[in-house]
Amino acid sequence: MNRTRWTKAAVGLVGLLLASGAGAEPLPPLIVETTIQAPIQDVWDAFHVESERTWMTPSNSVDLRIGGLIKCSYEPNADLDGDHAIQHEILALEPGRRIVERLVKGPVDFPHTPAVLGSVGILELDPIGPEATRVRSVMMGIEDTPAGVAAYEFFKEGNPFTFDAAKAHLERPDQARRTERLLGMLGALVGGEWIHEGKAPDGRRFRVRNVVRYGPDGRSLVANGWLGFGDAGMYDHGPTMVWSDPDGVVRFSSVHEEGTIGSGTIRLLGDTETSESFEWDWNALQPDGGRQHFAITCVILDPDRYTAQFEMIGPGGNRVSFGEPIEYRRLDVAPERFRTLTSGEVIGAAHSASTTTERHGMDQDRRIEVTEVIPAGIDEVWRSWTTSEGMTAFIGAPSDIELRRGGKYEIYFDAEGEPGSRGSETCEVVSYIPGKMLSFTWNAPPRFPNVRILHTWVVVEFTLISDDQTQVTLSHCGWDENMARYPQHREEWEGTHAYFEAAWPRVIAALKAQYQKH
Repeated sequence: MNRTRWTKAAVGLVGLLLASGAGAEPLPPLIVETTIQAPIQDVWDAFHVESERTWMTPSNSVDLRIGGLIKCSYEPNADLDGDHAIQHEILALEPGRRIVERLVKGPVDFPHTPAVLGSVGILELDPIGPEATRVRSVMMGIEDTPAGVAAYEFFKEGNPFTFDAAKAHLERPDQARRTERLLGMLGALVGGEWIHEGKAPDGRRFRVRNVVRYGPDGRSLVANGWLGFGDAGMYDHGPTMVWSDPDGVVRFSSVHEEGTIGSGTIRLLGDTETSESFEWDWNALQPDGGRQHFAITCVILDPDRYTAQFEMIGPGGNRVSFGEPIEYRRLDVAPERFRTLTSGEVIGAAHSASTTTERHGMDQDRRIEVTEVIPAGIDEVWRSWTTSEGMTAFIGAPSDIELRRGGKYEIYFDAEGEPGSRGSETCEVVSYIPGKMLSFTWNAPPRFPNVRILHTWVVVEFTLISDDQTQVTLSHCGWDENMARYPQHREEWEGTHAYFEAAWPRVIAALKAQYQKH
């Protein structure tokens, strides 16, 4: 039974149950929807396996069958048939996906228990990727009486709190950083033309050409693809749109030449800081209604090469590979055979997302550079830039610096501000040579919201002059590259550039003043 029919059947059952004891009119259903960044089975178990429910209530008993009871209490080692117990009777059940429950017992000392006895709850889970689950809760049957209204308001606030607790229990604490890293890896595909040439199963020459560009918001991605067999030329395989939704799930949607619609999610594989791979969970809906499920695992080999392994996913989750991974490589302009269409027309280089200059950045004209001799040894100056304590000492703001590739490089200039607007949040270490060079990504102040979500980069070089003198050269780069890539935000880029032209000399002056005090 599909979701719509199942939901209608469940609501119909609920309506019959509620009507059988009708009194005052019921209040509108309380509906809560959220996305939890965890596999669907983990989410289901968190609510319906006794040993996994302790994040919600310390005492639990689950008889998972129609007519069975889910018993719990907020008191440890409680009598689950006693005065402080909560009991729900299971009315309908689709294990792992959906459940309908009726409250048949509540704590005697809870003021809203009389008003909610007999109320019904529906919990629905839907996978939106291997590691993301959409959760929908419906609570209904609270009567429109003074006591019912008070209970309704209590649960209107409390139900979302429960799901926040579930997210905190199930989600990885670094999920936001994983999403940002994934978007950064996908963004690195922008520019040039990606090609692959090999042999199809029938022995014919097979060619692929992909061009990736940023969407109008400067954060989403739009990819166009072409396929070709033998000497027949290339044909348009269709566009793909990639974006991150407000829940932090990276999604995609595509339409292919024969009308197949592809959709799904993309997830980062492996460790947050060092991963070089990600997986597309690809669901294909064909024009005749048929469905297929694929996984495409991509591994970044270097800035201009990546591999893709295609697999078909069966009903039980088993995977069948389509041969060996294929390798794509990036060229500034693909050879003519990749740009020749079946009509004989040759696509020019102007159809690419960007030129070499746009990709690699000719930013020497706009580079911000500050050089100063600091009255301290190189080890001391190095610590000032590469440790939280050292940075806080001279910058005067709390810092979180992790000296490792991909480690945090966050300075909270407005520590009391809203998360996301406190300073250099999301910035990270790009590379370093101990005692010689440090580079890190950098963002714009919150007053420039469109370019704040994008990054430039900073390189700091340290040169030993004497035991108590170190030359520091700071270069802030990436301006022309970003302006070329996001021309719609040029005014904000200009404002950000002007801001840091004034700010970096003050930062270096503060560093110098820190050691002049000694």
